[in-house]
Amino acid sequence: MHTQPGLQKLYYIGPMFRRERPQKGRFRQFYQIGAEVLGPSDAPSIDAEIIELVLVFIEKCGLQGCALYVNSIGCSQCRAKYVELLRRELTAVKDRLGPDSQRRLETNPLRVLDSKVEDEQPIIEELPSILDHLCSACREHFQKVQQELKDRGLTYQINRRLVRGLDYYTRTTFEITAPGLGAQNAICGGGRYDGLAELLGGPPTKGTGWALGTDRLLLALEQAAGAKPDLRLDVFVIWLGEKAYARARQLARRLRDAGVSVELVYEETKLKKALGWADRAGARYALILGEDELAQNQFTLREMQTGSQQVLTESQLLEVLVPRRRETVLILEEEEAVRKLAREAFQQGGYTVIEVKRKADLPDVTQQGKFKPDLVLLDVSMPAFAAQDVIDQLKQIGPDVGIIMLTGPGMTQAAIERLKQGLRTEVVEKPFTPGALTHVASRLLQTRRG
Repeated sequence: MHTQPGLQKLYYIGPMFRRERPQKGRFRQFYQIGAEVLGPSDAPSIDAEIIELVLVFIEKCGLQGCALYVNSIGCSQCRAKYVELLRRELTAVKDRLGPDSQRRLETNPLRVLDSKVEDEQPIIEELPSILDHLCSACREHFQKVQQELKDRGLTYQINRRLVRGLDYYTRTTFEITAPGLGAQNAICGGGRYDGLAELLGGPPTKGTGWALGTDRLLLALEQAAGAKPDLRLDVFVIWLGEKAYARARQLARRLRDAGVSVELVYEETKLKKALGWADRAGARYALILGEDELAQNQFTLREMQTGSQQVLTESQLLEVLVPRRRETVLILEEEEAVRKLAREAFQQGGYTVIEVKRKADLPDVTQQGKFKPDLVLLDVSMPAFAAQDVIDQLKQIGPDVGIIMLTGPGMTQAAIERLKQGLRTEVVEKPFTPGALTHVASRLLQTRRG
């Protein structure tokens, strides 16, 4: 990978294992999301960009009130001089330090700055700051990182105690904390590690990145919501007979596309046994499809808590299982087949749908008190709507409207980017699946501003 030109931008998501003692939100096996930038440059703008990336991600997850802390730990030359100064200062007060800090004094004095021991805080506050001992190049680098953050509109605080204990870390370090997690409130940490690739036997390579704890993030989201989300299974689908299986499979997919959580029995079994599985799975409903129901195109829906049952048509079933939404989707599409597929997808998702076939029929969405959609599905590949004219009109609604752009094979990326300017958009290529539309619709609504 180091032979490729320019910067290499990477990410990972997956399970990790911790050697240290587990704490709140810090489990033995945990999950982590990370992003890295590797290459020949250590430009301050790279550090700022990767910080902006994680802040935008956290914001799109719906977590508010996070704080960004930044620091610089210098390079190997100026940091080594600071560490020796720090060791001398700590040695003078060694008898007032706890066992952990006394051990760190010998092995890695920088880690003393991480101490959370209450009696040590006044001592640490009086220690010299590494920011006062950076070389001129590192000082300039940190100043430019701060300016980049300001230029991007990112609020931050300098935390001179924010350090990294390993030698390959250099210059920028940062941490993001979330409310509601107590003392262990850091959900993301990152920084520059220009010496790591060479330490591992590779060529000299600049690097910066971050790691976000998925478990911590979920805890913070639960705290912000005020209660744990209800993660119970909505529907446990039971089919009786091979003929019913294909229909049950189709229905499960349709319900999932509409945002309903579904478990489908994968092997035919006795009804009583399957109902036991549904009960142990904590399902709200059991949906039963046998040969009788199949012949009449109906379904038996059993409420697991009360045991009451009702026989429903598919449309009635969707009315019961798919939560009604207040959001309205405006579909701007001249092609009947595409419009029909989009309409069915949104209606199954519980949205109110309004369709417009021609530009002349487009409601005046810009005037106060007139029709104002929450989402707009616009086929920018169709000439009938003159996409740029429609988008110019939609821009006047405000930043809270989300636009799903349908694109075709004839659309260039440059053309799409021009249309997206100044809007909250998601791009879906034709042909599309119903699930793709409802997925991006939910994402746009979750990130709605205003």
